[in-house]
Amino acid sequence: MTNVRFECDFSGVGFCLDFQVGELPHKVDDKWQPLKTVLLIPDGYQVEEDSEIAKLYAVLAKVYDLGGDTFQKMQVDDPKAVLDEVAPLLGTATMTSDSVEWTLEGLWPHQINFGDLCYSTSSEMEIEVLWRFFNATERKL
Repeated sequence: MTNVRFECDFSGVGFCLDFQVGELPHKVDDKWQPLKTVLLIPDGYQVEEDSEIAKLYAVLAKVYDLGGDTFQKMQVDDPKAVLDEVAPLLGTATMTSDSVEWTLEGLWPHQINFGDLCYSTSSEMEIEVLWRFFNATERKL
């Protein structure tokens, strides 16, 4: 796992957190693959109203509040037209490791796993977010 700083913005709602990633952005058959990030929240951590974790929750709520209905209402057959309609709803992110900075465009949370929340085995919470995106650019540091 690689530690990265993940700064994200969704139309003014954003966060900046340290995540762990297994693989850096890459393509398979000319298609960007999902990026899995893991956030570890230590035992006893209290989410404060203006904390970065609360801002992550706000981003997730904003995206999921749109729901599938938003996209189903887009009666457009042209993929470019769909992208033009959807683009303002998607986010951007800068992901920085020790040696590389990635800029992710057209970003959205595809899948979220809040773990098993079983306090009998561990009180540490692990949040996995699988991000999808349309484009990524790499810059060596």
